[in-house]
Amino acid sequence: MHEFFLVIPVWIITTVVYLVLAAVAGARQPAPALPEDPPAAAMPRPVVPQAGGTPLSPAGKVVMYLAGILALLAVVPWLGGLVLSNPALVEVSSSLASAARQVATYAQIVLVAGAAVWLHLWEKSQAWSNRVYWASGAVAVAALALLLALAVAVFEGWIPLGDFKAYLVMPTLVYFAAGIVWMRHREKRPRG
Repeated sequence: MHEFFLVIPVWIITTVVYLVLAAVAGARQPAPALPEDPPAAAMPRPVVPQAGGTPLSPAGKVVMYLAGILALLAVVPWLGGLVLSNPALVEVSSSLASAARQVATYAQIVLVAGAAVWLHLWEKSQAWSNRVYWASGAVAVAALALLLALAVAVFEGWIPLGDFKAYLVMPTLVYFAAGIVWMRHREKRPRG
C-alpha cells in the first residue's frame, strides 16, 4: 500500500492509543484543587518588541553584504547543476550529470548558508515595514503552492520522483525563511 494511504489509519490508531494510555496514566480522575495563592503584587508588564530595527555595526554590514553576494553567486552553479543533471532537460554524459549533481549540492549548501546569514542580519536591521510583512507572507504562500504543484506533477507523471526530491528542498527552505521573516515582522508591527 502507498504510504499516503496510511496517514488516516495511523492517525486513528494513534488517537486511540493516546486515549487509552492517558486513561491508564490517570487522566480519568479530576485534577486536584489548587491551593489559593495570596494575590500577587503588580504584575510585570510584558516586553513588547520594538517596532524599529537594530542598527548593524560596520563589520555586521560587511558580513551581511558578503553573505548576500555569496548566496547570489551560488544560484548560478546550483541552477546549472540542476539543469545538467536532469536528462529530461539536457542530454549529457552520465559522468557530467553526476558532477553537475555534486556541484549543485555544494552550491545549494553555500546558497542556503549565505542566504540565511544575509536574511538574519538584514531582517534584524529593518524596522517594521508593511511591504516586507505582506511580501514575505505572499512568498511563503507561493512556496507552499509550488510544493503542492510539484506534488501534483509527480502524481501526474510529469516529474520523476527522484527529481521531485531534489526540487523539494529549495521551496521548503524559501517557505521557512519567508515564514520566519513574516513572523518576525508580525511581532515588530506597531500596536494600537
